Amino acid sequence: MVSQRRLKRPVTAFVAIVFITSLLITTLFEMYSTVSANTPVKPVILEVTDIPKQVNGKVDGISVGSDFDVQKMSMKQFNALRYDLLGRYDAIVFSPSGAANGKKYNPEQVIYDYQKPFGDNSTPYDESSNKYKEYIESLYATKEKDNDLSTLRVDDLLKLMKAGIPVWIHADAFSPLTGQSIVRNFESLKSEENLKVFDQTSTASNEIKQLFQHRQIT
Repeated sequence: MVSQRRLKRPVTAFVAIVFITSLLITTLFEMYSTVSANTPVKPVILEVTDIPKQVNGKVDGISVGSDFDVQKMSMKQFNALRYDLLGRYDAIVFSPSGAANGKKYNPEQVIYDYQKPFGDNSTPYDESSNKYKEYIESLYATKEKDNDLSTLRVDDLLKLMKAGIPVWIHADAFSPLTGQSIVRNFESLKSEENLKVFDQTSTASNEIKQLFQHRQIT
Protein backbone atom coordinates (compact mmCIF):
# COMPACT_ATOMS: atom_id res chain seq x y z
CA MET A 1 0.00 0.00 0.00
CA VAL A 2 1.09 3.57 -0.71
CA SER A 3 1.66 5.47 2.49
CA GLN A 4 -0.30 8.62 3.27
CA ARG A 5 2.96 10.58 3.39
CA ARG A 6 3.75 9.66 -0.23
CA LEU A 7 0.25 10.66 -1.31
CA LYS A 8 0.47 14.02 0.43
CA ARG A 9 3.68 15.04 -1.38
CA PRO A 10 2.24 15.28 -4.96
CA VAL A 11 -0.96 16.82 -3.64
CA THR A 12 0.98 19.48 -1.76
CA ALA A 13 3.13 20.19 -4.83
CA PHE A 14 0.04 20.47 -7.05
CA VAL A 15 -1.62 22.90 -4.64
CA ALA A 16 1.56 24.98 -4.54
CA ILE A 17 1.74 25.12 -8.35
CA VAL A 18 -1.91 26.17 -8.63
CA PHE A 19 -1.39 28.87 -5.99
CA ILE A 20 1.74 30.28 -7.65
CA THR A 21 0.07 30.22 -11.10
CA SER A 22 -2.99 32.04 -9.79
CA LEU A 23 -0.77 34.61 -8.09
CA LEU A 24 1.17 35.23 -11.32
CA ILE A 25 -2.01 35.59 -13.38
CA THR A 26 -3.47 38.05 -10.86
CA THR A 27 -0.26 40.09 -10.79
CA LEU A 28 0.00 40.22 -14.61
CA PHE A 29 -3.66 41.21 -14.92
CA GLU A 30 -3.19 44.05 -12.42
CA MET A 31 -0.09 45.25 -14.28
CA TYR A 32 -1.96 45.17 -17.62
CA SER A 33 -4.94 47.00 -16.15
CA THR A 34 -2.68 49.71 -14.74
CA VAL A 35 -0.87 50.18 -18.08
CA SER A 36 -4.17 50.23 -20.00
CA ALA A 37 -5.68 52.78 -17.64
CA ASN A 38 -2.67 55.07 -18.01
CA THR A 39 -2.50 54.76 -21.82
CA PRO A 40 -4.48 57.57 -23.50
CA VAL A 41 -7.07 56.47 -26.04
CA LYS A 42 -6.40 57.99 -29.45
CA PRO A 43 -9.35 59.57 -31.29
CA VAL A 44 -10.09 57.62 -34.47
CA ILE A 45 -10.38 59.78 -37.60
CA LEU A 46 -11.69 58.28 -40.83
CA GLU A 47 -10.27 60.03 -43.91
CA VAL A 48 -12.05 59.38 -47.20
CA THR A 49 -11.35 60.58 -50.73
CA ASP A 50 -12.33 59.61 -54.26
CA ILE A 51 -8.84 59.85 -55.77
CA PRO A 52 -5.95 60.99 -53.53
CA LYS A 53 -4.60 64.38 -54.57
CA GLN A 54 -0.85 64.60 -55.02
CA VAL A 55 0.99 67.80 -54.07
CA ASN A 56 4.77 67.82 -54.57
CA GLY A 57 4.83 64.05 -54.61
CA LYS A 58 2.83 63.69 -51.40
CA VAL A 59 -0.84 62.97 -50.76
CA ASP A 60 -2.72 66.11 -49.75
CA GLY A 61 -4.43 64.77 -46.64
CA ILE A 62 -4.90 65.79 -43.04
CA SER A 63 -1.87 65.90 -40.74
CA VAL A 64 -2.80 65.65 -37.08
CA GLY A 65 0.19 63.87 -35.56
CA SER A 66 0.63 60.66 -33.60
CA ASP A 67 -2.03 61.52 -31.02
CA PHE A 68 -4.68 60.42 -33.52
CA ASP A 69 -5.46 57.14 -35.24
CA VAL A 70 -6.13 58.15 -38.86
CA GLN A 71 -7.69 55.45 -41.01
CA LYS A 72 -7.95 55.97 -44.77
CA MET A 73 -10.21 54.54 -47.46
CA SER A 74 -11.64 55.37 -50.88
CA MET A 75 -15.18 56.58 -51.57
CA LYS A 76 -16.07 53.22 -53.09
CA GLN A 77 -14.84 51.43 -49.97
CA PHE A 78 -16.73 53.88 -47.76
CA ASN A 79 -19.98 53.34 -49.63
CA ALA A 80 -19.49 49.57 -49.42
CA LEU A 81 -19.19 49.50 -45.60
CA ARG A 82 -21.88 47.50 -43.86
CA TYR A 83 -21.03 48.07 -40.21
CA ASP A 84 -22.42 50.82 -37.97
CA LEU A 85 -20.29 53.97 -38.11
CA LEU A 86 -21.56 55.38 -34.81
CA GLY A 87 -19.18 54.48 -32.02
CA ARG A 88 -16.40 53.47 -34.40
CA TYR A 89 -15.13 56.89 -35.51
CA ASP A 90 -14.66 60.15 -33.61
CA ALA A 91 -14.63 62.28 -36.78
CA ILE A 92 -14.87 61.80 -40.54
CA VAL A 93 -12.97 63.83 -43.14
CA PHE A 94 -13.49 63.91 -46.90
CA SER A 95 -10.17 65.11 -48.28
CA PRO A 96 -9.27 66.96 -51.51
CA SER A 97 -9.93 65.15 -54.77
CA GLY A 98 -7.20 64.32 -57.25
CA ALA A 99 -9.72 63.86 -60.06
CA ALA A 100 -9.88 66.22 -63.03
CA ASN A 101 -11.87 69.44 -62.70
CA GLY A 102 -15.53 68.77 -63.29
CA LYS A 103 -15.18 65.16 -62.15
CA LYS A 104 -14.31 65.56 -58.47
CA TYR A 105 -16.42 63.29 -56.27
CA ASN A 106 -18.15 62.42 -59.52
CA PRO A 107 -21.72 61.05 -59.12
CA GLU A 108 -21.75 59.64 -62.65
CA GLN A 109 -22.63 55.97 -62.45
CA VAL A 110 -20.89 53.13 -64.20
CA ILE A 111 -23.18 51.51 -66.75
CA TYR A 112 -22.28 47.95 -67.61
CA ASP A 113 -24.24 47.72 -70.84
CA TYR A 114 -21.81 46.36 -73.38
CA GLN A 115 -22.69 46.81 -77.02
CA LYS A 116 -20.19 46.18 -79.73
CA PRO A 117 -19.31 49.60 -81.17
CA PHE A 118 -19.81 50.50 -84.80
CA GLY A 119 -17.46 52.48 -86.97
CA ASP A 120 -18.08 55.37 -89.34
CA ASN A 121 -19.65 53.12 -91.99
CA SER A 122 -22.03 51.45 -89.48
CA THR A 123 -19.88 48.36 -89.49
CA PRO A 124 -18.56 46.78 -86.28
CA TYR A 125 -15.05 47.72 -85.28
CA ASP A 126 -12.38 45.17 -85.93
CA GLU A 127 -11.52 43.81 -82.48
CA SER A 128 -7.84 44.26 -83.23
CA SER A 129 -8.25 47.98 -84.01
CA ASN A 130 -7.16 50.74 -81.64
CA LYS A 131 -10.66 52.26 -81.56
CA TYR A 132 -12.11 49.00 -80.35
CA LYS A 133 -9.43 48.70 -77.67
CA GLU A 134 -10.09 52.29 -76.55
CA TYR A 135 -13.79 51.52 -76.26
CA ILE A 136 -13.16 48.43 -74.13
CA GLU A 137 -10.77 50.40 -71.90
CA SER A 138 -13.41 53.09 -71.44
CA LEU A 139 -15.82 50.48 -70.06
CA TYR A 140 -13.37 49.70 -67.27
CA ALA A 141 -12.36 53.31 -66.61
CA THR A 142 -14.37 53.58 -63.41
CA LYS A 143 -11.83 55.44 -61.27
CA GLU A 144 -13.55 58.81 -61.70
CA LYS A 145 -17.11 57.45 -61.52
CA ASP A 146 -19.43 56.37 -58.69
CA ASN A 147 -17.67 58.64 -56.22
CA ASP A 148 -20.70 60.33 -54.68
CA LEU A 149 -22.18 59.38 -51.31
CA SER A 150 -24.74 56.61 -51.40
CA THR A 151 -28.11 57.36 -49.82
CA LEU A 152 -27.26 54.90 -47.04
CA ARG A 153 -24.06 56.78 -46.24
CA VAL A 154 -25.91 60.10 -46.24
CA ASP A 155 -28.27 58.71 -43.60
CA ASP A 156 -25.31 57.42 -41.59
CA LEU A 157 -23.53 60.79 -41.70
CA LEU A 158 -26.71 62.60 -40.62
CA LYS A 159 -26.99 60.25 -37.63
CA LEU A 160 -23.34 60.83 -36.75
CA MET A 161 -23.65 64.60 -36.86
CA LYS A 162 -26.85 64.55 -34.80
CA ALA A 163 -24.92 62.50 -32.23
CA GLY A 164 -22.23 65.20 -32.13
CA ILE A 165 -19.65 63.51 -34.36
CA PRO A 166 -18.02 66.20 -36.52
CA VAL A 167 -17.67 65.77 -40.28
CA TRP A 168 -15.29 67.77 -42.47
CA ILE A 169 -15.87 67.88 -46.24
CA HIS A 170 -13.48 69.49 -48.69
CA ALA A 171 -14.97 72.05 -51.09
CA ASP A 172 -14.16 69.69 -54.00
CA ALA A 173 -17.26 67.69 -53.07
CA PHE A 174 -19.37 70.77 -53.88
CA SER A 175 -17.46 71.92 -56.98
CA PRO A 176 -19.17 72.26 -60.39
CA LEU A 177 -19.56 69.13 -62.49
CA THR A 178 -18.84 69.06 -66.22
CA GLY A 179 -21.62 68.04 -68.59
CA GLN A 180 -23.92 66.67 -65.89
CA SER A 181 -27.25 67.74 -64.48
CA ILE A 182 -26.93 65.32 -61.55
CA VAL A 183 -26.84 66.81 -58.05
CA ARG A 184 -24.44 65.11 -55.68
CA ASN A 185 -25.81 63.56 -52.50
CA PHE A 186 -23.17 65.61 -50.67
CA GLU A 187 -25.42 68.62 -51.22
CA SER A 188 -28.02 67.25 -48.79
CA LEU A 189 -25.52 67.64 -45.94
CA LYS A 190 -24.68 71.30 -46.50
CA SER A 191 -27.11 72.73 -43.96
CA GLU A 192 -26.03 70.48 -41.09
CA GLU A 193 -24.68 72.28 -38.03
CA ASN A 194 -21.85 69.81 -37.37
CA LEU A 195 -20.66 69.87 -40.98
CA LYS A 196 -17.46 71.80 -41.64
CA VAL A 197 -16.50 72.67 -45.24
CA PHE A 198 -12.81 73.46 -45.81
CA ASP A 199 -10.51 74.52 -48.64
CA GLN A 200 -7.11 73.67 -47.14
CA THR A 201 -6.17 70.43 -45.38
CA SER A 202 -4.08 72.46 -42.93
CA THR A 203 -7.27 74.24 -41.84
CA ALA A 204 -9.10 70.97 -41.21
CA SER A 205 -6.06 69.51 -39.43
CA ASN A 206 -5.82 72.46 -37.03
CA GLU A 207 -9.55 72.41 -36.34
CA ILE A 208 -9.44 68.69 -35.54
CA LYS A 209 -6.52 69.09 -33.13
CA GLN A 210 -8.12 72.08 -31.41
CA LEU A 211 -11.48 70.33 -31.07
CA PHE A 212 -10.09 67.21 -29.41
CA GLN A 213 -7.65 69.16 -27.28
CA HIS A 214 -10.60 71.17 -25.95
CA ARG A 215 -12.55 67.97 -25.25
CA GLN A 216 -9.64 66.54 -23.25
CA ILE A 217 -9.38 69.73 -21.16
CA THR A 218 -13.08 69.86 -20.39
